[in-house]
Amino acid sequence: MTIYRAKWIVPGHSPPIENGCLAFADDGTFRGFGAWEEFASETAEIRDLGESVIMPALANAHAHLDYSGLRGKIPPTDNFVAWLKEMIRCKRTLGDLEVLDAIADGIKESHAAGTGFTWSVVAFPHLARSWDYTDFITPKGLSNQTVNILLNYMPVAWLGELIDIGRKDDVPVDGISFNWLAPHAPYTVSPELYAAIGDLGFPCMTHLAETEEEYEMIAERRGALHDLMAPLGECRHKRTSPFRAIYDLLPEGSSLVHMNVLDEKDWELLAPNEKKFTVVHCPGTHKYFSRPKFPLERFHKLEIPVALGTDSLASNDSLSMFDAMRDLLDAQPEVSPHEALQMATLGPWGTGAYNTWPRFLTIPSTAADPYESIMRFDGELYHLQTRMAL
Repeated sequence: MTIYRAKWIVPGHSPPIENGCLAFADDGTFRGFGAWEEFASETAEIRDLGESVIMPALANAHAHLDYSGLRGKIPPTDNFVAWLKEMIRCKRTLGDLEVLDAIADGIKESHAAGTGFTWSVVAFPHLARSWDYTDFITPKGLSNQTVNILLNYMPVAWLGELIDIGRKDDVPVDGISFNWLAPHAPYTVSPELYAAIGDLGFPCMTHLAETEEEYEMIAERRGALHDLMAPLGECRHKRTSPFRAIYDLLPEGSSLVHMNVLDEKDWELLAPNEKKFTVVHCPGTHKYFSRPKFPLERFHKLEIPVALGTDSLASNDSLSMFDAMRDLLDAQPEVSPHEALQMATLGPWGTGAYNTWPRFLTIPSTAADPYESIMRFDGELYHLQTRMAL
């Protein structure tokens, strides 16, 4: 057995433990944590990390790693449609090798920032049809990182093939897996594609209720976004809010990204959360677009899980979940650091990455309160080398 001892153990889902430790079996499998006194009599190799905080590896519930090369290319704006036009222009300049390099760079940056789990939407589904390219984008020697790729912008005719690709590969201990689908948003995805994905019977991730422009397009068939999308064909969704337009098509347990613009009928439909949705909030993107305060308190009152993500570097300047937590606390000071950490380890399906796959980081203890050490951390960290028992 190996025991890591530290000034603080911060589990995330329970109170911090001063002078605590983590225990691992000889094969590296996580065995438990607690106060030092509970393990002091064990026959084990002791690794004393001194004035450190051991905490869960962070979970980025929504990213676009394929856009990691677009940092700083589009200045912050409060005009979503203007941003979208520029985003479309930038995307058209990207070749396949640039996309693969961007994913690899995004994985490395995320790992250096303490992320152990990433759910990244990729807008180039044709790449998934050549499975051997994952050897190219998985950084060699990079352990303690799982990247789940979610595919969007796929034709209905590809669904069967993409699902078969995903089923060939179980969620890996370390590396990259295609195992989810992510229909982009109601303003780009037809009701037929949402229905086809819903018929598959497992959760998906979708951008939803992000902007007033989306509401105008779906509910009222007008506005700047409607005009931008019109050349692609008439919107065929129900004339109602974006959330209600696709509610019946969404599989149970799906992950709804953004959820910024909801009307009272939406909240009434959400209230029982019968479909067990998880909401993903991206504080950096919220700040980038100067959006009104995110309705976090209202989701929490309805007991709807809310996870944190970074979104893409085309609408954020960081893939660090530490930065995501700080952006959340800056925008909503009533949120506690403990709550922010829970949201940053939850993942998009509301299960809690820490509880499902124990991975750990160690950072310096720089304050009397370990949560203060976490929230102001900005430096080098260390991923504890562990083996996950799946």
